[in-house]
Amino acid sequence: MVIQIDIDGTINQAPAIFSAMTKALGGNGHRILVVSARVEDSESREFTTKQLREWRIDYEELILTPPFRQLIPSWFPPNLPLEQRAIFFKVMTARERRVDVAFEDDGLVIDLFRAYLPEMQVFQVLDHHVYRLKSDAAMARPDEKS
Repeated sequence: MVIQIDIDGTINQAPAIFSAMTKALGGNGHRILVVSARVEDSESREFTTKQLREWRIDYEELILTPPFRQLIPSWFPPNLPLEQRAIFFKVMTARERRVDVAFEDDGLVIDLFRAYLPEMQVFQVLDHHVYRLKSDAAMARPDEKS
């Protein structure tokens, strides 16, 4: 299984939970990708790597968003507003790496996941809690049956 996890608003809201999860899943052969809208540059990568180490997050790959000038227009759906291209990079990454499960806090990114990758399971982090999103867009607490 391939798991994609966001940082800001997600890992940093519940680092102990994501540390335990990444250790358990990564240790059992699952691929953990940390994907962030943070812009790729050496300073950001170094800072982010340090944060993930401090939070004890195990991951296979850290993927940061390329600088806006490097985002090629042909990568995106023609009707996608310019300001959404940076976050659409998360959708592109999930599609390219065949992500099965994503953890994300941003509602717009979640809407894009639903529109372009409806088969992917998405969990949303809100107020330090993780919720599984049902296909009808209602949120279910982890202890609710689907």
